[in-house]
Amino acid sequence: MSELPVFIYNNPKATGVTIDVETLKNLKEAGLYGIKDSTFDLLYFYGEI
Repeated sequence: MSELPVFIYNNPKATGVTIDVETLKNLKEAGLYGIKDSTFDLLYFYGEI
């Protein structure tokens, strides 16, 4: 990862792709700093991470 903080923007309505929990876990281990989520399904992510 970068020496700068890296954030992920999960916006499946705009991209047609949803970032799954396993991918987020892998990115977190690699140094992901945060996520902006536009799914409005926070229980999905907070229940898993």
